[in-house]
Amino acid sequence: MIWKNSRGGSGIAVGTATWSISGVSLAEGDNILTITATDAAGNAGSQVVTVFYRIPVITPPSTNLAITNLTAASGKSYRVKQGLINGSTCYIDRSYVYSEVPTYLLQSTYIQTANSDKLRTESVFLSFTINIPSTVYVAFDDRYAVPSWLSGFTNTGNKLKTESLMKIFKKDYTAGKVTLGGNGNAGNQYTVMVVKKPVVVDLAISYLTVASGKIYPVKSALANGSTCYIDRSYVYSEVPSYLLKSMYMQTANDDKLRTDSAFLSFNINIAATVYVAFDDRYPVPSWLLSFTNTGNKLKTESLMKIFKKDYAAGKVTLGGNGHSGNQYTVMAVRK
Repeated sequence: MIWKNSRGGSGIAVGTATWSISGVSLAEGDNILTITATDAAGNAGSQVVTVFYRIPVITPPSTNLAITNLTAASGKSYRVKQGLINGSTCYIDRSYVYSEVPTYLLQSTYIQTANSDKLRTESVFLSFTINIPSTVYVAFDDRYAVPSWLSGFTNTGNKLKTESLMKIFKKDYTAGKVTLGGNGNAGNQYTVMVVKKPVVVDLAISYLTVASGKIYPVKSALANGSTCYIDRSYVYSEVPSYLLKSMYMQTANDDKLRTDSAFLSFNINIAATVYVAFDDRYPVPSWLLSFTNTGNKLKTESLMKIFKKDYAAGKVTLGGNGHSGNQYTVMAVRK
């Protein structure tokens, strides 16, 4: 028995009186699956099943930094503040303000400590919880030797001013509890700033559907020498540097005559730039007119001019190649 999906793809169905299939790639909307069985005498019968598929909408977790469970061993109520700027108040018990704040700390979340806690020497003096991976910065009075607990931090080499000059240390933390020791000197109490770490989401291509029914593999790390097509041995050369290591699709060169307005579709999980390398010997089809000609070219078996278009996360649809040269190839790079 064999199965075929109206939205692309086919394979072998397993069973006799009953059957099962696996490895079916579903496209958004109706997918009409036809299962055909043929006996030894050549008699054939088919069964049709329609499967409706909707791409799930996944709400990503919050990426806003939150500081909770703030506790000082002194019992004082330290305050969490947003948007550090030059002129922000440093302490809950002094009128000192920040100045000469480095740009990477401007608009950060910060904790107003108590200057009267400056002599505390506990190994666990201040603790709080962060909900996402972040960098914790401690501004420590430049006139004094740092306590042992601060040796696990990196000296940034930068300074800011409160009432005195403060050297800035930093340490990366995963989401969870942060514990800091006591200040341990007669200068000014340290102050604390927290900056969330950039969230890097890898580009993923999914739900790839081809009107010809062929399976186009998605590959990572494009390089000179990478294979262009699933049905030819042609390889890429003269790849521009901005496309090296990009994700790419191995298309089928035998699909080059297709003229469908919606020939190839896929989903991207984040905003990305989609590049189409199109045979330089032929005029571009109308659907490619919405792309920008980069002015660059690469080589497969022929010279290919490169077009690009920015897409938000979601569905991308490309038309057919429409000529007898080489089928276009596709690359995607996260924005």
